[in-house]
Amino acid sequence: MITCKFCGTELQFVGEKEKETFFNCTHCDIVFPLADTSVDRKRKLSIPEYLVDADIYLPTKKLLERDTVTLYHILKETRSFWFNIKKLLESMKVHYKDNEIPQSDEGISDDLKSLKDEFKLLTKQKFVVENILLERTGFFPEKLTQEFLNDIEVQGVTASSKPMYIYIK
Repeated sequence: MITCKFCGTELQFVGEKEKETFFNCTHCDIVFPLADTSVDRKRKLSIPEYLVDADIYLPTKKLLERDTVTLYHILKETRSFWFNIKKLLESMKVHYKDNEIPQSDEGISDDLKSLKDEFKLLTKQKFVVENILLERTGFFPEKLTQEFLNDIEVQGVTASSKPMYIYIK
């Protein structure tokens, strides 16, 4: 039985268009393509089966298309790379007068300039992913540990495995 992925109601066949089959949920008042439906009141798995890629340089529009769990992985990778560049820039302060890296482009080597540009880009990317997560979940973790990621995945699999049946005792 084909059911609504949100409420578990049995869907009604609407028709086909361009080789795609559509169904209607009378409760939610939404028409779904077959790929967006559920079967036998089972929930869709909220955790991706595998991480497609954790590309930290994806444009914002592409990041918005990613699922939340993948965004947590991307944020972890982005923060890690960002922190490494930050540490490198801070260690370079030792080589400059007054322990400050020059802000103007004059006298800065190409390598240092590209490192500073990379740090600015990664900082913006970090903000983008954090803000998408903040908008979706209401928070973003200050520290992303493997334990946190594992816990989210376990909770997601557990929640996704609960069928949508209405019981009245």
